[in-house]
Amino acid sequence: MLIYMVQQGDSLGKIAARYGITAYQIIEQNQLKNPDLLYVGQRLQIPSRRPAAVPPQHQPPRPQPAEAPPPAPQPLTSTPLAPTLSSKKDCCK
Repeated sequence: MLIYMVQQGDSLGKIAARYGITAYQIIEQNQLKNPDLLYVGQRLQIPSRRPAAVPPQHQPPRPQPAEAPPPAPQPLTSTPLAPTLSSKKDCCK
């Protein structure tokens, strides 16, 4: 635990944020009857930061399966076309 001396412009919220705790923790620790009344030079006991839950170990993202490439184009098969007629003369021999 440490002792903090209130400075001009301080508030419980600012002090709490500075130490990573809540204003309520400071109020409880110091048994403040009126938490809105702070004065310059006032000594406040700052409780130890409560240990946070241990975060899970970082795991790299799992690789996503690669998107399957589109199927290769298949060769076109065609039915032979009937010969085309270029003129009426070729038609009726």
